Amino acid sequence: MQGTDGILYGTTLYGGAYYDGTVFRITTNGALTNLVSFNYTNGAYPYAGLAQGADGNFYGTTSDGGANGDGTVFRMTANGALMTLAAFNYTNNGAYPYGALVRGTDGNFYGTTSSGGTNGYGNGTAFRITTNGLLTSLASFNYPEGYYPYAGLVQGADGSFYGTTEYGGRSDKGTIFKMTSDGTLGTLRSFAGTNGAAPQAALVQGADGNLYGTTSYGGRATTALPRVATARSSASRWLPQWRRRPPRCNPSAARLRRAARLRSVWRPFPPIR
Repeated sequence: MQGTDGILYGTTLYGGAYYDGTVFRITTNGALTNLVSFNYTNGAYPYAGLAQGADGNFYGTTSDGGANGDGTVFRMTANGALMTLAAFNYTNNGAYPYGALVRGTDGNFYGTTSSGGTNGYGNGTAFRITTNGLLTSLASFNYPEGYYPYAGLVQGADGSFYGTTEYGGRSDKGTIFKMTSDGTLGTLRSFAGTNGAAPQAALVQGADGNLYGTTSYGGRATTALPRVATARSSASRWLPQWRRRPPRCNPSAARLRRAARLRSVWRPFPPIR
């Protein structure tokens, strides 16, 4: 993303001093500066990009690491001073956020976790966090309204938030949902395969007020080149490379717990070493 200073800011999933990912900035002339190297204690593997707050700081998530090994939300200054705002806890407020945060009109940030939650199923959550780190779990997903929301949210012109889940719904092929700022969920569309399946990306709102998005597989054609589709179109059941955890040595207890959780939802992650 481009900051208000005109400089571009982003993340890398891996690499850095501890191989757990980085945050960097780069000028439009190509001058690259590494701002943060994650060390697992303060988070690891930041898959999503950043969002800038009204205070000029940058906010983001790591999909792993932190105090509980379940991912974090962090704040970073333009000079790279990092502060962990919240550490996720699988059974309390969710785990493993992959989607980017979105700044709401109220100045708070909203996002999703791909797993965890309070309903006992570990299907993912939607949350709100203030710039001071007050984390509120707004919703824990259940099968009917969809589960495993890998993408982030978008706030519509009506003030509600919209997103996708990779699975669940009437045909277990994913959904599009609407959520109010207080966490009330409503399913707008269940994918059925012929109109797409398994959306993994966030929606965008067009100038016409409609929402647009993609699905990672499905549709009526058996083969097709990748193309932008409306929100009513569907992912290979094989996990993309970014979803696979990198090989690690001497796994901590938190990593071992995570490996057990991932196996419990049958996702074919490679073994954590």
